[in-house]
Amino acid sequence: MTSIQTKGTGSGTISLVEVDTSEIRIHFEGKVDGFGRIFSTIRLRATDPKRELGSVEGNACIFAPDHSLITSPVRGSFRRVGDTFHTTHTDAVSDGRMNIVRQVHNLATKEVDIQWFSTFDTDS
Repeated sequence: MTSIQTKGTGSGTISLVEVDTSEIRIHFEGKVDGFGRIFSTIRLRATDPKRELGSVEGNACIFAPDHSLITSPVRGSFRRVGDTFHTTHTDAVSDGRMNIVRQVHNLATKEVDIQWFSTFDTDS
């Protein structure tokens, strides 16, 4: 088994937040080290009465520096702390890589901080 290695960070800006009775959708864009320009939408569905914990589902597409398009579904979980959502999810990137991604979505500032870890890198 290979150890998980920190591969990069990134940042983004929340462009839209949609709220309904069953979920919150966050749309954001930004840049991620080692990948390129990201556009993503995630859906947060609470699993507790206080709406502080739950599941994350979504999709991301990245325009890489070589102009290729990289896509991935994302699945994971979240924890809400005030107006900030901390998400951890896995992805299965269309270029063959597999990653664990941690994001902090601050709804007050509209900022997203991104950190990703490689579990399977095509460079190996």
